[in-house]
Amino acid sequence: MAGANDFLPKPFDVTALGVRLTIAERQMKDFFERKGLEESLLQSQESFHRVVKTSNDGVWLLNAQFRTEYINPQMAEMLRYQVEELADSPVNRFCPGHLAA
Repeated sequence: MAGANDFLPKPFDVTALGVRLTIAERQMKDFFERKGLEESLLQSQESFHRVVKTSNDGVWLLNAQFRTEYINPQMAEMLRYQVEELADSPVNRFCPGHLAA
């Protein structure tokens, strides 16, 4: 979607036009830089998930609340649970002795 986000009243001042064009150029540069960073992050996340999901080792990813975000079948087997049983569960449900305060 494209649209206007600035205007100059007539008659316009050449200096004001130059300033506005400089601002617009910076905004476009920032936009494309942000898009590039977003694309790089997406590619990095895809690579990470590909490695994690194809790993022969046990992988257990937790979110900030220490709940299971992802666990591969190898790790579930090590813990003697099914992957579905571990989904979105708090880690202390499966390792209570190790996390007791």
